[in-house]
Amino acid sequence: MKTLFLIIHTSFLISLLNSNSNAQTPQCQWANTSLLVNSNTSSCYANSVATDSYGNVYVVGNFSDSIVTFGSITLKTKKNSVAMFIVKYDANGNALWAKSDAGYGSSATAVTIDKFNNIYVVGYFSSSFTFNSQTYVSNGYCEIFTIKYDMDGNVIWINSAGGANT
Repeated sequence: MKTLFLIIHTSFLISLLNSNSNAQTPQCQWANTSLLVNSNTSSCYANSVATDSYGNVYVVGNFSDSIVTFGSITLKTKKNSVAMFIVKYDANGNALWAKSDAGYGSSATAVTIDKFNNIYVVGYFSSSFTFNSQTYVSNGYCEIFTIKYDMDGNVIWINSAGGANT
């Protein structure tokens, strides 16, 4: 009986090893770009990517001194400014929504999704940061923020650290 169990157990382990060793190389499903209008003086950087349980893709970063377009969605910065962005793509690469702040000198540096598909974005700002008519003002060179969004891009809450909240 011990011999039969050992043979079955060994066969199972070998089949697991074989199935893992034969795993296929990941294939690119889609690729997307953003369009910058003032490309001589502007830039756009993606800093972090996350996916939710439905296969939607979230990208965060910053763009400067420009108008940036994700699919049919357009975001604008103030003149001579850097602004954070978040964009949501569906599993086929179509831009569903995009958001940016109305402040100066902000960047989103990381994004993560919880088990309820809420979106958390962290980043920093160096002057002011405005979302939902709430302005956060920096007391120094650089302050941090955390924003929680629902799946539709609605802001649930915002926290900042280091600055004066006005």
